[in-house]
Amino acid sequence: MAGSDRGAMEARGAGAHSALGWLMQPLIAYVTDTGHDARPILQLPGLRGRNLDDPDGRIPDETARDAWHLAATITADAALGLHLAQSLPRGSLDLVEYAFRSSPTLGVGLLRLARYGRLLNDRLAAQLLRTPHEVRLLLGDGSGPPAYPQRAEFSMAIVLRLAREATRSELAPTEVCFAHVAPPDTLEHRQFFRGPVRFNAGADAIAFALSEVNRPLLTADDALAAIIRRRLDKALAAQDRAGEPTATARVRRKLLDSFGQGGATSSRIASELGVSGRSLSRRLRAEGTSFRAVVEQARGEIATTLLRDPGVSVAEVAFFLGYSEPAAFHRAFKRWTSRTPAEYRRHAPRV
Repeated sequence: MAGSDRGAMEARGAGAHSALGWLMQPLIAYVTDTGHDARPILQLPGLRGRNLDDPDGRIPDETARDAWHLAATITADAALGLHLAQSLPRGSLDLVEYAFRSSPTLGVGLLRLARYGRLLNDRLAAQLLRTPHEVRLLLGDGSGPPAYPQRAEFSMAIVLRLAREATRSELAPTEVCFAHVAPPDTLEHRQFFRGPVRFNAGADAIAFALSEVNRPLLTADDALAAIIRRRLDKALAAQDRAGEPTATARVRRKLLDSFGQGGATSSRIASELGVSGRSLSRRLRAEGTSFRAVVEQARGEIATTLLRDPGVSVAEVAFFLGYSEPAAFHRAFKRWTSRTPAEYRRHAPRV
């Protein structure tokens, strides 16, 4: 998955989101293998005539969302996401999957999924939040609506499947949350996850006990991990150049990747972008903004996403975003939204 600039540009257009076209293959195969006609999916704009064998090819995220909707409609399978996650051939998530499998521990693996998962779908970027009792992997960065229900269920199920395979255990999450309303029958969900499953929760997330974070992965391979990460970092850089051409967008993306992992200074971000601090300041100023303003905007987007998940406290959101104390976060959040975090949480949109 090297990720070509041209492929990303073709899929995204100006400011649009994209997904890895390769991932449509197992979805289409599942529809066909269950005895249904997958041709309507292949005729979707963005898929018609496209070579889905290209490991670098990208498609518009809207097309991927429509494909999931069509597959669920054609199969009438209320647990399509779970079934696809369980039947997915090993290696279908390409290098992102092996970045997880080659990690030394579950915690590191989840962190790598959060970092590199946006190569699979850049709108469903994930955040890994560590609390005093658990780690939570949340889908979304506040830039769009929640994932299509079956797609969200697939995402949470594949994370758990990978974790169970890599630890060779019947690992159970402490909680799984979905933004969408519950399907008529949730028995399969409860049987697969083997932990509390909440629907209409405002967020798509899966949580593991903090005691599991240091659980070693039996598939760990430091040498392989180093090779994979070099390729994935190169792919991320190419994706950012192609899809986020402005300095503001590229800084925002770096900030989203850095939250929860220590403070992101302007000099550090500039270094990661391959420019000097002064040059970055000039570019941002030319676009009518500043590093501080971009930080505030990114914090606001992530804050609203995290606050939709009732399993995360306001204090934990503040810490994740780099605030030294909750009071400072309260003031900033009210400046962004004219509401306190508690008020926003009470009225947070539900799907």
